[in-house]
Amino acid sequence: LENVVIPPSNEPPPSPDYIVGPNDTLMVTVIGHPEFSPGLFISTLSTGNISGTQRGCRVDGSGYIQVPTLGLVRVAGLTLPQIRNHIQGLLLQYLNEPSVVVEVVEYKSQPLYLLGQFKNPGVYYMDRQFNILQGIALAGGYDVASASPRAARVVRGNRILPVDVYELLMRADQTQNIWLKPGDTIFMPDNKNQVVFVFGAGKTGLSVPLPPSGLNLLQAIALAGFQEIGYHARRVFLIRSLSTTRGQLMVVDVDMIVRGDALPLELYEG
Repeated sequence: LENVVIPPSNEPPPSPDYIVGPNDTLMVTVIGHPEFSPGLFISTLSTGNISGTQRGCRVDGSGYIQVPTLGLVRVAGLTLPQIRNHIQGLLLQYLNEPSVVVEVVEYKSQPLYLLGQFKNPGVYYMDRQFNILQGIALAGGYDVASASPRAARVVRGNRILPVDVYELLMRADQTQNIWLKPGDTIFMPDNKNQVVFVFGAGKTGLSVPLPPSGLNLLQAIALAGFQEIGYHARRVFLIRSLSTTRGQLMVVDVDMIVRGDALPLELYEG
């Protein structure tokens, strides 16, 4: 029996400061000088008999906002304190000791995709750093009846991260609870149409449906046909995927199972 474990990447904790990016909406206020405060009216707020408007300016695709008199000011890739200091520095040529307040009105630059069997799947925008558990919580958790946590995976760019979501959810293994990055996808597949595969004797193999009641090794071999797969009782290999990062390779003496000297091995999906 061999267990294969790939540890998650050991990255340092991210900065707690939010990094502004394209499509975020900022509210920049120059205290005492509204003529320098950029923005447009983006929404109407009403509470009881009180109504008002909230100003903001969207960060364009190149990372700039338009500030009166100053023109285009690059803000993407900066934290709010850095943007404040940057604008205050630019205003020194027009004002003595300018005081600037910068806030995020709408977070839209750091998407997180929660797809599959979540209670509320969709695209969420991070307003701070999230780990995997916090990300799953954004979608209200996963649907226990229909989800397959063993097959859950975290995708970043064009690769699947070496993270065992099953161990994190079922055994609280916090080493798997890595920090997410903008654009990450957490995919929680469903538990329908589960199959096991039987190969042998040069055949292309057969997929055998895994019913809700379960399926053992002997049943799967019988369904595939002993002669068709070139069955050899002492050389049956079972390759099992425990999660996206862990697997097992077992050599099974099926003759012992047939004789009743060993219990049949229950099979997992895949």
